[in-house]
This record gives sequence, C-alpha cells and structure tokens, in this order.
Amino acid sequence: MVILTVKEQLKLEIIQRIMDNQIEVSKAAMILGLSNRSIYRLLSKVRIEGVKAVVHGNRGNNHAGKISERTRKKIIIWQKTNIRDSMTDIFRKNFWKMKVSR
Repeated sequence: MVILTVKEQLKLEIIQRIMDNQIEVSKAAMILGLSNRSIYRLLSKVRIEGVKAVVHGNRGNNHAGKISERTRKKIIIWQKTNIRDSMTDIFRKNFWKMKVSR
C-alpha cells in the first residue's frame, strides 16, 4: 500500500485525466508546473509502475549526511562538559578576531 501526499495525489489525478483523454499534456504541464517532457516521463512511469511512480524515490531513506544517534549523544556530552572552553573560543573568534588552535 502506498500513501500519497496531497501533491502526489494531484499529480496522479492529472496523469489519470491525461490517460482518459480528458486533458492535454500541455494543460497538465501548466497545472503541475512541469515541462511537457516531464509530464511524458511521468506518464510513462505511471503506465509501467502504477501509483508508486508519483512517490519521490528518496522517501523513507535517511540522507547521507545524517549523524548517527551514538555520535549525536557524544557531541551533546562533549558540549555539556566543555561549554566554558567552547564559549571562550567563540568569543575569541568572533569578537577579538584571534585564532584558536587545538
């Protein structure tokens, strides 16, 4: 079962209307804010894959730059224990324009 967002439901409805010859591709492109070529690609994908074609391919995946929970907890602990040093470094960098090296 695929759960669609409102935007994806609109895309699917417009594509189905194209397939039923109710609207033209150029009108659909204008409604969805896409090019005619994008509409044709989407139409082809819907014919092959069905409803899944309108769902974004990265949905449900974590992004590549996500910090692991373990690392996040380590950073929080480090910040709590070193906050005074960190604030001093920030003060030196921003207000005194001094280099801070560690």
